[in-house]
Amino acid sequence: MTSRPSDKAWEFYAETYDATMNDWPGEIDFYKRLAGEAPSRGGEVLELACGTGRVAIQLVRAGVRVVGLDISKPMLEIARVKARGLANSTWVEGDMRGASTSTSSSASSSSPATRFRIWLGRRTR
Repeated sequence: MTSRPSDKAWEFYAETYDATMNDWPGEIDFYKRLAGEAPSRGGEVLELACGTGRVAIQLVRAGVRVVGLDISKPMLEIARVKARGLANSTWVEGDMRGASTSTSSSASSSSPATRFRIWLGRRTR
């Protein structure tokens, strides 16, 4: 089992993440298309490892209800500040390995990699 980074490491990463992580060309449009079905089905998007909300907030602004899950409290604090005033977002601190999607059967993940992580988490329990 891998060890968890220290609180100082999480804080540093949270403070520098947005300045160092740029959107890839077409990335946000890709996620918007992928998440586009959720509102019409009355569902929401679950973004695992949502960090500071870089992708999730873009989806919320596009009218998608998003639940962001991350293990880093400092990252989520930044996401909450950035999402202030946006009604369709929920931010949850937790470990994706123990996350359950049973509360929303219509939830979809926001990336193919995230889907793999959900599948891997269920298969390795």
